[in-house]
Amino acid sequence: MALAAYEAFRRQNPDETWLDAKAAAVLEWLLSFRWDEGSYFRNGYGHPKRGIVDCGFSEDNLNIGRGLVAYHAVSGDPDALAAALGLADYYLIDLKLGTYDGCWSDARFT
Repeated sequence: MALAAYEAFRRQNPDETWLDAKAAAVLEWLLSFRWDEGSYFRNGYGHPKRGIVDCGFSEDNLNIGRGLVAYHAVSGDPDALAAALGLADYYLIDLKLGTYDGCWSDARFT
């Protein structure tokens, strides 16, 4: 959400660069939550090492994706774009119950 707000600020104030380093730090921090599970980012209330799977990532990831795209729009940062594109797969692959994989269900929408 902070990165989306940063983009809105910069769009209205293109010469104000004093937040650029802070926004870059937020991106770096956000990318530290990247993992190899299907949800692409580790967020939510689960604890995989303890066997607790929380698959309710769609709304959390929506905010992450929105921030990544907004930050890329201002900065042109290729890491932000790559993360946004990788995250998009989460919304396009089939949901597998009890896993972190997918958000889509053809059965629900056909």
